[in-house]
Amino acid sequence: MNPRLIPLHLFLILLLHFSCSASGYANITVSKTWTMDADITQVQDLNLTGFFIANNSFQRVLSIQSNAQLGQEGETLTVHYSGPAANRTVIYARALVEVHYPQEFQSDPALLPCQSPQPIKISSIASSLSSPTLLPTLAAITEWVYNNLTYDIAYMGKPATPEEVLASRTGVCTHYASIAAAFLDSLCIQHRMVSGYAMQNGTFQPHAWLEADIGENVPMDPTFGEAGPLSAERIISYYWTNSPDDVADSLSFTCSHQPGVSGCNPGAVSMDTSFSAEVLSYRDFDALAKIEPTYEPQSGRLSMNLSNPSSKNLLLTYRFTSAPSTYGQDMRVLSIGPAQSRTFAYPLDTSELGDGFAYTIPYRAQAQGTQCDQSISFSMASGRDSGNPLCQPAFLLLIVSACILYSRKSAK
Repeated sequence: MNPRLIPLHLFLILLLHFSCSASGYANITVSKTWTMDADITQVQDLNLTGFFIANNSFQRVLSIQSNAQLGQEGETLTVHYSGPAANRTVIYARALVEVHYPQEFQSDPALLPCQSPQPIKISSIASSLSSPTLLPTLAAITEWVYNNLTYDIAYMGKPATPEEVLASRTGVCTHYASIAAAFLDSLCIQHRMVSGYAMQNGTFQPHAWLEADIGENVPMDPTFGEAGPLSAERIISYYWTNSPDDVADSLSFTCSHQPGVSGCNPGAVSMDTSFSAEVLSYRDFDALAKIEPTYEPQSGRLSMNLSNPSSKNLLLTYRFTSAPSTYGQDMRVLSIGPAQSRTFAYPLDTSELGDGFAYTIPYRAQAQGTQCDQSISFSMASGRDSGNPLCQPAFLLLIVSACILYSRKSAK
């Protein structure tokens, strides 16, 4: 019987596209600069209030410095400058932050019945996603928005109501967050919106997500398909409830008192802002869940069991990827209670497998902090098992992956 390996290069492309290599903890330096240009023939004084960065349990500010006065509004650190106008005035703030989002939650409160005046379609979908308790409801909302909207950068900066987004099923992060918020409103779940930055394609880009209040704040990022333990490679700038304009940077000025001059021209003062961030260090999530594969050699059926051995509630983003035309792909946002488990079964597509060959089929299953990279052997004649090893935390598998890559290079 001839062995045959399902094409690995296609599998690796799938992993790059579908897998989520996110950090659970990160130390990040953050800088923001406000540059104000003024016509000093017209302007006498400047007054700036700038919103810089949040400081809370998700994002702890370890150190901060600025050439202006520091303040705080709610959880957001601010800078304040009042002084004489100059042709150019540059205000800066720099901080070192430690970012970590929780994987565990103490309780899973009941979802209480309510009446909310939301459009019928939004209410109907929200109702179909609801569970008796809140954590699985938040997981279902996050998963639905992630799977049912298409990201299109062409929609950047284009305002749209939740009903319009729902009709087009297209948008960017602000639209993803607005749909999730509309579902929460329909179920009378309190929440607040988040404006900040997230790592995308190797750089920090402006981003929006939200946090639901269930007695403790639970982050939800439907754009990335994450709830609870978000990737730490992100920065919270500020929170808002009604409009982001409520917490926008503000600049005011007083005009010079000159004989015969009344007021200032509209363009007498302009302001530009710039933001930058750099990840100094990061590490993966703690491995709280366990992933155990089970393989049925006769049928080729593969099952993945996710279990929660802790005494707390877990929120996890689960992703499964396999070689093309074998087991397919799967993505779910899960709530798993203490000592509970969830099992997902994947039948093998044998339509493109030929008789007389033993196939080695790679697959990957992962949830924050735990990753399972394995392969099975299957024959159309009898099928045979390659074993069911217990999946290990992702950081341990890095060593295994390095060995695999080394052996492949040595074999060339």
